[in-house]
Amino acid sequence: MESFPDQREEEGKEWLARIEDMLAGRQTYFLDQEAYEYAVHHYFQQNKPGKALAVSALALKQYPFASDMLLLRAQALTWADKAADALDVLAEAEAFAMHDFELVLAKADALSTLGRHAEAISVLKEKAHMSNDEEKLNFVIANIYQNWERPGQAIKYYQKVLELNPRHEEALFKLGYSLDADGRLSEAVEIYQKVLDVDPYAAHVWYNLALVYLRLGRNEDSAAAAEYAVTIEDDMAPAWFALGNAYMNLGRPAEAAPAYEKAAKLEPTAEILVCLGASYEQQEKFDTAMQHYRAAIKADRDYDDAWYGIAVCLLEQGKHFESIHFFSKAIELTPDDDAYWLGLATAEYETGNLVSALEAYEQACNLNPHNPDVWLEWSYLYYDMGDYERAISLITSGLEDLPDNADLFYRCCAYMLAAGHLSEAMAWLEQALELDFDGHEALYDFFPDLEQKKGIWRMIEHYRK
Repeated sequence: MESFPDQREEEGKEWLARIEDMLAGRQTYFLDQEAYEYAVHHYFQQNKPGKALAVSALALKQYPFASDMLLLRAQALTWADKAADALDVLAEAEAFAMHDFELVLAKADALSTLGRHAEAISVLKEKAHMSNDEEKLNFVIANIYQNWERPGQAIKYYQKVLELNPRHEEALFKLGYSLDADGRLSEAVEIYQKVLDVDPYAAHVWYNLALVYLRLGRNEDSAAAAEYAVTIEDDMAPAWFALGNAYMNLGRPAEAAPAYEKAAKLEPTAEILVCLGASYEQQEKFDTAMQHYRAAIKADRDYDDAWYGIAVCLLEQGKHFESIHFFSKAIELTPDDDAYWLGLATAEYETGNLVSALEAYEQACNLNPHNPDVWLEWSYLYYDMGDYERAISLITSGLEDLPDNADLFYRCCAYMLAAGHLSEAMAWLEQALELDFDGHEALYDFFPDLEQKKGIWRMIEHYRK
């Protein structure tokens, strides 16, 4: 849908007020077609497809034979997941404006929405001679190929768009996405750099380059590219967000926090606020972190990461009982995240609710048996209770799923020693040392007594010989 200029904002408010009156049955007005187009676009931006559909029905009631209103109705139907109905409306519209290429674009969109991508492409290519905007045509075709999960073809058409307009922001972004899907993400670096050679002040290109570097794990380069983007355009929230992500990946949360702060001021979304909270959490500034997590919940009460973030902060502060509510809320929103169940298990265990803790550990394991922390923490609960045999049984079960995890071998050795199975402990220790020799220091946490440490060291020295 087309956007409307900012100067129409005041007039648009008046249109919306009148349309709201009409939808509520309070009043009847005869409005220009532009008013209905503005309203449908507004509700599209507000993610209210039902409202947009209702407005398009009003428009068609006042202008039953206007092709533009039939087009508006078809667009609203497609957006509301009624693309089959949209095709019927478009067939009617073609009788009034058979040479209107906007109707062709809307038909292709409806067909693609129905999963009939080949038909959508065929319609566009067959009617291409009706279009006087080659850039837009190629972009639409590229998007359909992308939705069709044919990134190679999408790349071809995004590149055609960029040949016509090297600064096409959406094409640049989606080209990177398609290259990534096609396993050719590194090619995007060269493409973006060529654009920057011609236009070094193209902030959105620096931003896209930062995203590509992030995906490639080149975090220093990503931070540098994002810095260029925000230097050129200080109010580009996504670039500030990318800069924060790069610093977090580099393990520099103190530098990530100001970047996230800037992004949050520009666009206070739940995602950005959670990342801001995480940057303070990693600095162990838990109260500040929780302030931002709470702000994220205010922005979106269903954002599970925010509830989880508060829970972790409370757990780190030793407020185990208080954290249970927040872990439970995160689980209620996203019940299949093993990290949430593992956190809840820890909180229940620390609070003394052993039965609830065991249930939570079991659920975490069912969701992700390849997470070594689940086996380590679950088995430790039995070790702490003095049930060494059950602890050994659990950790050996974990090794069936993670046969090369040195931490599990060392832990099994510790449990064997605690249970008095010295020869078995030695066998487990040898396997652990082969996998990760330096990891043996974890054993000292279980046996702080000096003589016990000496005994472990003798076992390690025996292995060396």
